[in-house]
Amino acid sequence: MIILGLILPAVLEYKRNLAFNYNQEGESFYQKRQYDKAIEIYSKAINIYPNLALSYYNRGNCFLALKNYQEVLQNYDDALKLNPGYTQVYNNRGNTYYLLESYDEAIADYTQAIQLDTNYERAYYNRGNAYYKLNQYQQALEDFKRAIEINPDPAESYKNLGNTYIALNQYKKAIESYDKAIEINPSYAQAYNNRGNGYYYLNDFVKAIGNYAKAIAVDNQNYEAYNNRGNAYYALQKYKEAIKNYDQVLTICPNHIEAYYNRGLAQTKLRQKKEAIADLQKAVQLAQQQGNQHLLDVIKDAIGKLQMNQEIPNVLPSQS
Repeated sequence: MIILGLILPAVLEYKRNLAFNYNQEGESFYQKRQYDKAIEIYSKAINIYPNLALSYYNRGNCFLALKNYQEVLQNYDDALKLNPGYTQVYNNRGNTYYLLESYDEAIADYTQAIQLDTNYERAYYNRGNAYYKLNQYQQALEDFKRAIEINPDPAESYKNLGNTYIALNQYKKAIESYDKAIEINPSYAQAYNNRGNGYYYLNDFVKAIGNYAKAIAVDNQNYEAYNNRGNAYYALQKYKEAIKNYDQVLTICPNHIEAYYNRGLAQTKLRQKKEAIADLQKAVQLAQQQGNQHLLDVIKDAIGKLQMNQEIPNVLPSQS
C-alpha cells in the first residue's frame, strides 16, 4: 500500500506533464493553422490526462477556427467544469456566442470574465461590440472607454467608440475618436471611411469625400468607401459622379444591396427611369435573398414614394 501510495501520484504527475507537452506540440500546429492536426494532438492530451482544462480550451480554439461552434461550446464548457475561474475561456465562449448572434449569452460570458479580471481589456472591448449589436449604445460606449483606459493602443477600440458615437448622433465626438484611431494607425481604411461618415452627417460633404478617398487610397477594394463617396456626390447633386462610385461598388461586390438602391435613386434624379427601376428591383431581390427585412422595408417604401411622385428618400450609407 505504501508503494502504491508513492507510485500513483508519480504516474499522475507523469501523465499531467505529458499532457502539457502535447499542448505545446498542439500549439505549434495551431500557429501554423493546421487545426485538424492540432485537434488530434490535444485529444491525445485529454485521453492521457482528462483533468487539464488547458487541453479543452486549446481544442475549443481549434474548433472555433474551423467554425464548428457546437464542438467549441462543448470544449469550453468542459474546460470551465475543471477550472471555473478560467477567464480566457469565458471570453472565448463569449466570442462564440457573438458569432452565433446570441448576444445576451455573449454579454453574460464577457461579464463573467470581467468579474474575474477587472482589467481584462479584451473582454470590455468584446462586450462593447455585443452591446452595440443590441443597440444598447450607452453600455457599449462605457465598455469601449474602459477598454481604452486599460490599453490605449488598439486603433480598433477608438474606431468602434466612434461608431457608437455615430449611433448616438454625436458626430463631432465620433470624428475625434476616428482621429485617434488614424493617429495610431495611419493606414486604417475603415477609420477613414467612418470619419467620412461623421463629416457626411455634419453635411460637410467635401471633407467626407476627402476621407473616403483616403480610405480608397489605402484599400482600393473598399467598396463601402466607394458607396459612401457616391452618397456624398449625390448630396452635392453630382449624380453622374455618384453613379460612377456605385458602379465601382458593384464591380467589387456584385450583391451590394445599398449600391443598387443608391444607384437607382441617382438614376431617378437623372430621369433614367428604366435603369432606375431595374436597380431598385435588383435591390429588392437581393434583400429578399439575404433575408434583410430592414433594407427590404426601406427599399419598398422608397419605391412606393417614387411611384406616387413623392419626395425621393435618402441614399443608404455603409459603416464598418
